[in-house]
Amino acid sequence: MRPFFAIAVGLMLIGCAATPAPSDDRPLYDRLGGKEGVDLIVDRFILNILSNPELRPAFAETPIYALPNLKRKFAQQICDIADGPCTYKGLDMVAAHEGMDITLAQFNAMGREMQAALRRYRIEDGAQRELLTLMGRMRDDIVGK
Repeated sequence: MRPFFAIAVGLMLIGCAATPAPSDDRPLYDRLGGKEGVDLIVDRFILNILSNPELRPAFAETPIYALPNLKRKFAQQICDIADGPCTYKGLDMVAAHEGMDITLAQFNAMGREMQAALRRYRIEDGAQRELLTLMGRMRDDIVGK
């Protein structure tokens, strides 16, 4: 009788382990931490970019006094694409990146820097993938412009 019990318990445990965790159906914006979370993520992302030797040249022409506006617009854009309560009111991506000649390697490096910012604030993997996918859709409007 004991072997049967052990097998039954084992199967139950395997079934529990194979059952996926319940999905978080909150909007991506909320999973990013709302306004406060997005602001923190954007601040870290901008710091990451400016400290990355591969990316710094793309922002060489950006004056220091323009950084707060850049952060504000980027946070607004993330809020918008993440189903938050914002509407992005900045330039479209082609116009915003005109003359910057961002390479695919730089675009990918920016994605890695965003992921580093998301990880720093312990954003769950699903939300990270979702945001990076949404941002990745802008590639053709950014690279080579």
